Amino acid sequence: MVAELSIGHAYIEGGDWEMPKRPQVALMGAQLALDATAGRYKISKIYRGQNEEELYRSPLTEVGVNAKEGDYILAIDGKELKASDNPYQFL
Repeated sequence: MVAELSIGHAYIEGGDWEMPKRPQVALMGAQLALDATAGRYKISKIYRGQNEEELYRSPLTEVGVNAKEGDYILAIDGKELKASDNPYQFL
């Protein structure tokens, strides 16, 4: 009986729980690294994602986007990206 009680109360589901609002920021699905000698950010890792689902898609792996690890990000949304900038402020 103790085992049933322990297992039966080990999980939480349903109820009045709400999902918290997510911040409205775009993500590239990649890690960026600053190349101090070039003064630019480059793509150090691209996350593959699941592009068939909107919530889990990875923009850099979409059809027609030819981004590769090691490529430099020169601008985001038409704004030049330099070493002194925070790349996430443009997303």
